[in-house]
Amino acid sequence: CPLEPMLYCIGASEDWPTEFCGPSSEVETRYTVISMIAMFLHWLLLIDMAVFAMKLSAFVLVVQHVLSEVGRFCVAMMFLLVTFASAVTCLRHGKREFGDLWDSGICLFSITVGLYEGDFREYTETPSLLAAVFFFVTVSVILLINLLIAQLNCSYEYVYADMVGFARLTRASLIVDSLQTCAPSRWSRFVSTLRFNQRAEFDEGDIGLAGAIQVKEAASLNPVMVDSINRYGGSCSPELQW
Repeated sequence: CPLEPMLYCIGASEDWPTEFCGPSSEVETRYTVISMIAMFLHWLLLIDMAVFAMKLSAFVLVVQHVLSEVGRFCVAMMFLLVTFASAVTCLRHGKREFGDLWDSGICLFSITVGLYEGDFREYTETPSLLAAVFFFVTVSVILLINLLIAQLNCSYEYVYADMVGFARLTRASLIVDSLQTCAPSRWSRFVSTLRFNQRAEFDEGDIGLAGAIQVKEAASLNPVMVDSINRYGGSCSPELQW
């Protein structure tokens, strides 16, 4: 990587290998930002591991589906911030945090997310500014955020039932993609270990059909009062009609 600080320290520091030296300070900021983005993308790729748990995979798909609702909320919030920030800067109030459009937008956003450390009693000298801030809080926090919560609840209930099926399809597609990298000989050995040519037993001495994988479970786990297999007397020869 041309932005690796350690490369800039070759011959410039007696403690090499190290990334802290004079020449590396020029690329240190860019290197750390790119490293942060790479680490963020690395953890995003691990979301594909959710296919091993069906409910977790369905939840990830639901989150991806409702992101459109969050996107519309962000657009509406951005519109409110620009509207109120530009309106507040037109007032004569003497407050530096509302001095220009950028500072006003940052301050209003801090109020929305609860990070503002100021006191509203400081604005009592300018009732117009206090009224504008209160009106913004009413629209953004009380109305817009609660509307987002209601939309997310409705969207989650609407799409979750279908997302379980989509999660199964996603798992199947990943399995198909992984099989393309499997050698035919290895796949043949794996299929031979499944013993599909041997008939599976429904019960002890009750031979069933071939092409199945037998899974044993406790008899009391799923009690069945009525036998689902209909048996008929007589010969089982295919030459005789039933």
